[in-house]
Amino acid sequence: MSQKPPTDYRAINFTMLRNIVIGFAVVILLVGAIFIPYSYGWLGLAGGLTCIFVSLIPIGATVLAVLGIDKLSKWLEDNDK
Repeated sequence: MSQKPPTDYRAINFTMLRNIVIGFAVVILLVGAIFIPYSYGWLGLAGGLTCIFVSLIPIGATVLAVLGIDKLSKWLEDNDK
């Protein structure tokens, strides 16, 4: 009798959600990159992309801080035992 391999539904859900978010961001960037030059010109596109990339700095810092706090809490929990 064959056994089914164990399935980690949380990992599958996390991977699927991550791929959906990345795909949504790529679609929004591509659509914006196509339509902004028609409305505002190439300088408008440059300004929009500059704003997007500058806004990634605090977003990235927040993500790194949250991941760092998570790793620290797991490390403290493992060393507490």
